[in-house]
Amino acid sequence: GGNMKFQVIIPLFILVIVLASIMMVSNMFFVNKITQINIGVLPIEDSAPIIIAQNEKLFEQEGLNVNVTLFTSARDRDVALESGKIQIAVSDPITSTIQFGQGLHIRIVSLLWGGHPDQSVFYILSPPNSTIKTLHEIKQIGISKATIIEYVTYRLIQMAGYNPNNYEFVNIPSIPIRYQLLMTGKIEAVTLPDPLASLAIMKGAHVLASTKTYNKSITMSVLIANSDWLANNRDTMIKFLRAVNRAIKLIISNSSRYNDLIATFIKVPEELRPYYRIGYWTELSVYPKDNFQDVLSWLLLKNYITKTINYNNFVDTELVLSAR
Repeated sequence: GGNMKFQVIIPLFILVIVLASIMMVSNMFFVNKITQINIGVLPIEDSAPIIIAQNEKLFEQEGLNVNVTLFTSARDRDVALESGKIQIAVSDPITSTIQFGQGLHIRIVSLLWGGHPDQSVFYILSPPNSTIKTLHEIKQIGISKATIIEYVTYRLIQMAGYNPNNYEFVNIPSIPIRYQLLMTGKIEAVTLPDPLASLAIMKGAHVLASTKTYNKSITMSVLIANSDWLANNRDTMIKFLRAVNRAIKLIISNSSRYNDLIATFIKVPEELRPYYRIGYWTELSVYPKDNFQDVLSWLLLKNYITKTINYNNFVDTELVLSAR
């Protein structure tokens, strides 16, 4: 029977050699194989480095072909992520933690923006024609339920020393409609992000509270990825993060160069265009555990998720460090 074994070994050995040479030859031909990635972004400044990386061909330099899709609603972006149309997205810890709790296959791969109090600023505003100048004079606030807007409103009320349960949160998901209701005085107060918050202030709206007041990062944005895709594409993800970091360095070294590009992308209103400046940026870093715990406790309190989530199951702490 010894001969049998020998006969089997020879064909296997030949097969291995044949396969190895096929792979060598195919590698010669496909050395410039470009990896295709689809990323979903929202028209917010948090997306700036991705737009700049695309504009400056930084993704291409990393051997990536990145298709940037602009979503005007977070809902559409999430559907695209779930169905596999996009692999990466700009999101926030509130939305992504709710989704992870619902079983969506995602991971947070990086903190994108908001690690510094001057970034990602939100305001609670009263109308220009209102006499209300403080939080304790109002009863209702226009927000967007189960989003970062509701979370930041809740936290701002607490930080001002008041009880959020004494306020009526009016659900107005559309930012432009929320802005209109504020400017026409149809609501006591609303919570808005920039650029519309700055426009409202310029037109006389009163700031009742702002994340700028507290030297603490409350609102953050994150990069999330489809975890099934990520499991097989960690090297690709590192290249993507490296390109984004390179774009951030370009912003840090000369942000004014990109003011027009980003103002157009985030649809800064005409009246504000002359004043628009790209915000303060820092390199990508690991999404911090303390913010995660804070968001998690709020989501559990509000019953937006029903069971606790382990930070390490949800947040990747290694990828972004490899992309420096």
